[in-house]
Amino acid sequence: MRRLYVWACALVLLGCPQAVQPLEPDGSVVISDAQPGQDAGPDQDAQPGLDAALADAGTPDGGAGRGFQWTSLTLPTDTRSIVALWGRGPNELYVGTSNGHVLLFDGVNWTNVWRVPNNFAVRAIGGTAQHLFIAGERQLYVHPPSPGMNYVALTVGNRIGGLSVVHDNLAFLVSERTSSRGLFRYDGMTVTEIAPNLQLASVNGVWGQADGRAWVAGNGRFVAYDGAGLLEDPVDWPAGWSASDIANFFVYDIAAVAGHRIAVGSGGGVLSDASGTWRFERSPSGSNDFEAVAEIPAGADTARTAVAVGEPVAGSAMHFRTPDGWIPSAYSGNTHLLSVWSSGPNEIYAGGAQRSTFTGVLLRGRR
Repeated sequence: MRRLYVWACALVLLGCPQAVQPLEPDGSVVISDAQPGQDAGPDQDAQPGLDAALADAGTPDGGAGRGFQWTSLTLPTDTRSIVALWGRGPNELYVGTSNGHVLLFDGVNWTNVWRVPNNFAVRAIGGTAQHLFIAGERQLYVHPPSPGMNYVALTVGNRIGGLSVVHDNLAFLVSERTSSRGLFRYDGMTVTEIAPNLQLASVNGVWGQADGRAWVAGNGRFVAYDGAGLLEDPVDWPAGWSASDIANFFVYDIAAVAGHRIAVGSGGGVLSDASGTWRFERSPSGSNDFEAVAEIPAGADTARTAVAVGEPVAGSAMHFRTPDGWIPSAYSGNTHLLSVWSSGPNEIYAGGAQRSTFTGVLLRGRR
């Protein structure tokens, strides 16, 4: 799970230098002859440090994943687990790592643009046209459009679990306290704890809206903030689930998709509140989890949909939401994906690490 992954990576990398320097260009390898429905398999000519790209063409007709071709991008040397992704467009992608680096990818070249003080991990990244928000272990760093030395640092609890940037003067965060977990709000100047005791075992993410509402990714219940206080959303838990089963279902991320919210978590479970009650769209199974979810914007010939990433679930670390349900991608690399971001209807980035290692991985899907 992401919580253990990030802590381990941060501990291993304590003491690394804080250099800011240009880094190597994208040297990705694409395999163009994969058969529909099959992985391209190992590329015998791939350069060291590169994974072979896989053609994601095996989902059913009408599936949202149809046509994506996946490339594993060459990363700067010693890039650790990629735990956060956010961008302003395909030529301005910010990548946060478990050892505190913030990298900028312009579609071709990499630049190491900033590092979290004291080598703490990046927990989340978000932004607007005017500001870049970077959550570290305990502090929110608010930068001008590009990260650098001119930033404001604001303390947010003991360990930040998630960040949702709504606009320049509104962002929501969740963080652990010494003996509790809280919901915090940034108002353009300061950070205030608006709900000090969420009564959750963990806080892993948050989704906020311009109307002041927010939803917390935790465990066993869906806690919502309505602008004045906390509410508990109704959940249609599966028949036969015990109180222990419910308490041990963890939500790791929430995102808005087509006007409602999607939550992903334990066992590859996916829930939606489209009906006003949270219900499973994909039932959890097994021990591998989804870690992150993102909306794929609508294009000229595509409807809005979503992509979920995590540990391999049903053979793939990436699943697409389709009219026929959640469909595994044909991509089957041995990766643990921790973050995902879409620059538009035809491009997706998914970041994480090689399984059982701290070696960073960044996949780019295009169609």
